[in-house]
Amino acid sequence: MIKRKENNKNFAFIFARGGSKGVKRKNIRTFAGKSLLHYTIAFIKKINQIDNIFVSTDDEEIANIAQENDAVLIKRPRDISCDNSSEWMAWKHSVEWVLKNYGNFHKFVSLPVTAPLRIKEDVERCIAAHSDINEFVITITESKHNPWF
Repeated sequence: MIKRKENNKNFAFIFARGGSKGVKRKNIRTFAGKSLLHYTIAFIKKINQIDNIFVSTDDEEIANIAQENDAVLIKRPRDISCDNSSEWMAWKHSVEWVLKNYGNFHKFVSLPVTAPLRIKEDVERCIAAHSDINEFVITITESKHNPWF
């Protein structure tokens, strides 16, 4: 990975809980012999603007997959790993952990494991769009169906 000055580092974060109400163990479900987590980490490694990859989890199997794929593990406390836990709390915990253990960084890039159909160029455009003026970049897709049904 490209190494930048501390204040220009871009870090990718993956948030993968072990529990799930819907699809059980969804973050480590396999497709073509590899877990969704593996594919997300491999995808991030192809983005030159990313300096390090962190995986926040409360689950030992997810932690093992993360470390086997050269991601840095952030052990997430159980109290912010529940079905009703705010993702913002996991983000806050991870940022505080990274600042303490890796120092300052410039850009926070969060890529969900359960959205594997992303395009590298889209992520690179988001990283480029983020600036001192544009503090937050988020991508969305218009729903074809009402999500409440």
